[in-house]
Amino acid sequence: MTRKLHIAPDVALPLEWMLMATVAYGSRGAGKTTLGAVAAEEVHKVGQRFCVIDLKGDFYGLKSTADGRGAGIPVVVFGGDHADLPLEPDAGEFLGGLVAGLEQSVVLDFERMSKGKQIRFLGAFFQALYDKNREPLLVIADEAQRYASQKPMTPDANICLGAVEDLVKLGRKHGLGVLLLTQRGSGLNKEVSEICDMLVALRTPGAIDQKRVRDWFEVNGRDEEIAPVLETISSFEDGQAVFASAHPKLKMFKVSRVRLRETFDSSATPEIGKRKREPKVLATSELVAIKEKMSAAIARADAEDPKKLRERVRQLEGENKKLQDAFLSAQEKVLKVQSARTSAPKIVEKSVVRPGQLSRLEKSLAQLDAAHAKADEAEHKLAGHLTDLRGLIARAPAESTHDPDMRPEYDVSKGVRGKYAGRFKADAPVTLIKDKETAPPNGALPKGEAAILTALIQYPRGLQRDQLTVLTGYKRSTRDAYIQRLGEKSLVDTSGARIVATEAGYAAMPNVQLLPTGKALQDWWFSRLPEGERKILRCLVEAYPGVIDRDAVTEMTGYKRSTRDAYIQRLATKELVGNEKHGVTASATLFQEGE
Repeated sequence: MTRKLHIAPDVALPLEWMLMATVAYGSRGAGKTTLGAVAAEEVHKVGQRFCVIDLKGDFYGLKSTADGRGAGIPVVVFGGDHADLPLEPDAGEFLGGLVAGLEQSVVLDFERMSKGKQIRFLGAFFQALYDKNREPLLVIADEAQRYASQKPMTPDANICLGAVEDLVKLGRKHGLGVLLLTQRGSGLNKEVSEICDMLVALRTPGAIDQKRVRDWFEVNGRDEEIAPVLETISSFEDGQAVFASAHPKLKMFKVSRVRLRETFDSSATPEIGKRKREPKVLATSELVAIKEKMSAAIARADAEDPKKLRERVRQLEGENKKLQDAFLSAQEKVLKVQSARTSAPKIVEKSVVRPGQLSRLEKSLAQLDAAHAKADEAEHKLAGHLTDLRGLIARAPAESTHDPDMRPEYDVSKGVRGKYAGRFKADAPVTLIKDKETAPPNGALPKGEAAILTALIQYPRGLQRDQLTVLTGYKRSTRDAYIQRLGEKSLVDTSGARIVATEAGYAAMPNVQLLPTGKALQDWWFSRLPEGERKILRCLVEAYPGVIDRDAVTEMTGYKRSTRDAYIQRLATKELVGNEKHGVTASATLFQEGE
């Protein structure tokens, strides 16, 4: 028998619904929180997970029965007044990865966090959740208009909106479904709401919000059904709603009442003259495994934090100095005793170095050396990550004017041919030179020259100087100095418009590999581009080979004109998009497959 999610007495949704996107409109007190709680209860009944984004501290009651006297769902609450575990403002990315891997359902309570910190946290959280989640998870997003706004006003709000769009548009393939709850349909971003599979409209008195509902109904309902609903929707009773969907697996347009909660209603409005009721019993969550994961991650972060490593080095240096001073003082006393023996034979020599002091000094020195090495290693690692995040610009489409005999023959669709062909694989990962361990044998090239030459080998058609700056992160003067040294060694050819690695350059760096091609190249860029550029490039890739008008890009992404054009310019610099007469299009290099 197919399992159903019983949201209302006559509304039984298929289990697939939890992997779809649903938007619920309703004024304050109309029953949105009850709808979210009932959805959580139903998902839990069928053995699946949910994650509640709770901005007002309304959902901790899921841990108790309706009467407050028994254990409810053993959900883990992060943050708020009833927290099982803390919710730190800078832990969005970490919590996203943690929730993706948990077998338990969670509530993230943001009541004690400011709006700005909420949005910054959720942007990182949603991105990490999308990247790492692979098992079914329903995200119940209360007050969604706050972090998926129609008019995002800050860079953090834009990032957060983009992450929510990814969840709604693409989350299904990662096991993610979304239930968006909002008081103001007009405040929720249209790009998010209009691609949802289902609408649940509770009491909606506002004229602008009713227009959003009417627009949805006109697309997903029949005229004879719509008119009676629109006439009465402003006076719907609490919990009364119209459920509408044209999705082939849902197909409904009916007015019903959301069923009563089976867990404690912690969102109930306090009655005048009475104390707010609190549950007597809360379900116990399994926190040991979560705490272990959190502790391990925190310890790992601390171990790789150069600032903390440097502080530890300073501490060890201080301890080491004290021991050295003590040791030198002891040596002086020994010398005095030895000197006294020559003039006063009766004086008995006595050691003033305490037992174990010398071994402590040696141990401290060893710890100091290890801490220095670890700090240097962490700095190299962070520098490598920074280089990766800058991203590598795409293959340059224009032909170079250099002498073709100076490097292996290259064809964009076939890769490198000739003497070095077997060394390069189109689908192999990119290898960047980050430290001395990956430098050429016998220290043939300094680190800076090796980084420049690595980039040129990865782009056999050559690169312009400003592209090398983007690729390697070196400022102009430093970049030009390295290029000059490589030219003097005949490792690069600087005679053309683009700088190209020579055959000798390829021989000096035998382990560098090319970027992937086709779909693998698209995924490579999507995983490395900043959010704004990634969102625009994804739209262009999906529309390829079509050309998209810039105003259409604004409608698809929600970015205002200046922001949109800035992102497009950055993508053009990386040669990932092309400017056509009537708009922009994705670069053909993103679709060329190697043999």
